Amino acid sequence: MYCAISFSFLLILCLFITPFAYSLDCSDLPSSKYTCDEPSIDSETGEYEKCPEDGELSITCNVEDGVNCDGETTFQKSIECRYTNGKKFSTALLLSAILGVFGADRFYLGYPTLGLIKLFTGGFFIFGNIIDMCMIAMQRLNPSDGSNYIVGVSGPRISRSKEDTQTYQPTKSYL
Repeated sequence: MYCAISFSFLLILCLFITPFAYSLDCSDLPSSKYTCDEPSIDSETGEYEKCPEDGELSITCNVEDGVNCDGETTFQKSIECRYTNGKKFSTALLLSAILGVFGADRFYLGYPTLGLIKLFTGGFFIFGNIIDMCMIAMQRLNPSDGSNYIVGVSGPRISRSKEDTQTYQPTKSYL
């Protein structure tokens, strides 16, 4: 008898507390339950406009009708973007190929000390210029302010991939 009363008390308690204790965060919704405003793209750079230096752009998303998440109908979501600050990839590569032994590429990218060293040593005796040209071509040597190159819409953009817990990894079949 005591066990039946305590069980029914717990059941009633759970029924009354559960709707109030559980609330769904909008950022945890599946992507099929909301739509986001598409950010505008800069025609010169081919990147999202107003991308901040940290590379995270905040966009507004609207929850579909009938979906309840904290009673809100809109929420902010962060997406990755490429921050650019006016340095073109083609200009940097051309300067490195033609005037790299004089340090013009390093001056253009914002490294004046290394530009002077290249100027007085003939591009680190030409070997340093070859290394700089390869690093610019692989987009490993970026502008000194931490920004990305302006590559253009159809240019050779290199993006580094990352793997985390959200990455899909198919299982291997050994048949």
